[in-house]
Amino acid sequence: MRVLTSFGPAGYGEYGKRFMQTFLANSDADLWVYHEGQEPDLKDERIVYRNVMEVPGCREFTSSCLPAAKGRGLLWQGRNYRFDVHRFCRKSFAQCDAASDYDGLLYWIDADVEVTDRVVFPEFGSEFMQYMGRPEWHSCASFVGWDCGHPDSDNFWAAYYNIYTSGSVFVLPEWHDSYVLDWLRTNIGVSARDLAAGMHLKGPANVFDEVFTWGKHYKGNKKCIPEVH
Repeated sequence: MRVLTSFGPAGYGEYGKRFMQTFLANSDADLWVYHEGQEPDLKDERIVYRNVMEVPGCREFTSSCLPAAKGRGLLWQGRNYRFDVHRFCRKSFAQCDAASDYDGLLYWIDADVEVTDRVVFPEFGSEFMQYMGRPEWHSCASFVGWDCGHPDSDNFWAAYYNIYTSGSVFVLPEWHDSYVLDWLRTNIGVSARDLAAGMHLKGPANVFDEVFTWGKHYKGNKKCIPEVH
């Protein structure tokens, strides 16, 4: 099993370190951490650090992004997250990298999660992918799972990586990772299980807190979490 997450330089102090500390205290799994710039100072034999900008294609893609690809277009004021591919593509490149040499179970958890109890991962049946759907919104990508030994795996990961490196992401109606994952899951036709099926959630609900009892997702403006000492 591989569990992975990512954050930028500011995110480590605001919430990333807290996630790492609470995850390691409540799980025996290894944790792959994709960071930018200087390697975080938290050390543990189960942590695998990787600089996301050293993932093939990531630096080239982000450096080529114009303001519109950072969510700052002419049709709205401020930042529109739906088009901030410059930010959200880092998650996608990290996920593709972690899966590139692996055929086991791979789980993504956002770093703005605080783990409050023993982590229990959802079991896989015959499906390739696990996701948290929202009927009135795009899926919530704070937790995603893949069985990288599944027959759907190679085709999915090749398409996921190519949608960025080819620039095809800019043809989609939205450019953030949640929408990209939804689009790939639907259009490639991979087998998938909705972990939130039947929950009747409204709008952009905090699905993580409804699906899992072992953690709390500080989504959006709630990201700053006190550090554990």
